[in-house]
Amino acid sequence: MTNKIKERREELNLSQRQLADLLNVSYQQIQKWEKSERIPTAINAIALARALDSSVENLFPSNKSKVIALKQRRQELKLTQKQVAERANIAESTYQRYERGQIVPLAFTAVHLAKALETTVEELYIDEE
Repeated sequence: MTNKIKERREELNLSQRQLADLLNVSYQQIQKWEKSERIPTAINAIALARALDSSVENLFPSNKSKVIALKQRRQELKLTQKQVAERANIAESTYQRYERGQIVPLAFTAVHLAKALETTVEELYIDEE
């Protein structure tokens, strides 16, 4: 998956440091967002979209393959959403939102989901684009 933040920043000929200054965050934070090591808060995502003359949807496109991977793996194991949620120690409603692609699990939650689905994080988040 290409990183839309980096792609758009480079189109505008901005350095990470320049973008960080515009957003009043550290350039290390920009690096983490570009490497997908961290996900910006909603407020930072909106500010980022404005600074890059883009939209949140463009910078953070929904990756349907990730959603499909969760649902497909759960169905392969013949598990209910409730069973996966219990195994991962999260609320069923939260798991449902992950599966629908409404929210993205944080790294530590993704590890628990992978264990619950008897696979690896990498297998769950294969980019099929």
